[in-house]
Amino acid sequence: MLKKKIVFYTKNGVNLGIACYLPNGLEENLYPCVGFRSQGGSIEVNFGNRKFEYSVMNNKDICDKEYEGILYKFIIGEYDKALEDLTKLLKNDPKNENALRYRGEINYLMKKYNESTDDLNNLLEIKPKYTWASEARKLVVEA
Repeated sequence: MLKKKIVFYTKNGVNLGIACYLPNGLEENLYPCVGFRSQGGSIEVNFGNRKFEYSVMNNKDICDKEYEGILYKFIIGEYDKALEDLTKLLKNDPKNENALRYRGEINYLMKKYNESTDDLNNLLEIKPKYTWASEARKLVVEA
């Protein structure tokens, strides 16, 4: 997220957390680089020629007043604050799919794997064929 000078990674559409904050003046000198620890690895890169799997930054969610502040806190790494807001939303609406998704993702980033699994399981009860939730749950189980 260049505007806030934040670099974060995703894997299969799941946020893996903030990697670093860029110092002033560096944003024009960034080049992509991928490294492997062993031979035979592969990677698929999307430079925008198709829809991104990671959708926390889609315009629909960011423009939704209910999520705007929460997603901002999430994106800049204020996980505790975003988690608190999402938990309040879920108390009022326990089947809120977006709140379950983002809370599950934040719990994963905070290494609260049991809580993350619970949110993802609840999300899959509501939406059983939700590929993102299934993939995210696999990542949590592997952690």
